[in-house]
Order: sequence, then C-alpha cells, then structure tokens
Amino acid sequence: MSVGVFRLPVDFYRSLVTLYPDDRFLAQPFASGDSQVSYPADIEAQMKQWCYKLLAQYVAVEKIFSAELMSSDHLDLTDSPVEKMSFQDGI
Repeated sequence: MSVGVFRLPVDFYRSLVTLYPDDRFLAQPFASGDSQVSYPADIEAQMKQWCYKLLAQYVAVEKIFSAELMSSDHLDLTDSPVEKMSFQDGI
C-alpha cells in the first residue's frame, strides 16, 4: 500500500481554478514546484504521518510505502518502522 498526497501538473491546476473559481478545495494553500502543485511540505508531512499511523492499526507496517514523485522525503519516521518507496525507484 502506498501513501501520497494530492498533486497536479501546474497547467492543469490553473485550468481547474479558471473553471471552478469558487471551489473550496482548489482555494487551499497549495505550493508549486517541479511543475507540480501540491500541499506545502510541512502540511504534506503531517498528512502522511497521520495516514501512516492510522493505516498501521490495520495493515502490517512493512506493507506501507511512501509514494514520492521526487527523491526528497519530508516524513519523520523515527517512531514508525514504515518503509519508504519512491515512484522513481520501482515504477
């Protein structure tokens, strides 16, 4: 099982904002980088950490991976034996 956050190409995100200017989801504080729009690193880390802790109650931790589009990882896994996997590593 892989855990990742919402990401979109910048151009597609801009098209969605144009089509749906009042959408509350698109009005969130997204950050852009590497031609992708996603949550800022600190929010991303918090969201993923929360998901890992919840999933670890139901799934063996060695079966939970971090889905990353970039090689950097913002997770603090010091209290969790969760393995990390990058899309670049295996796909």
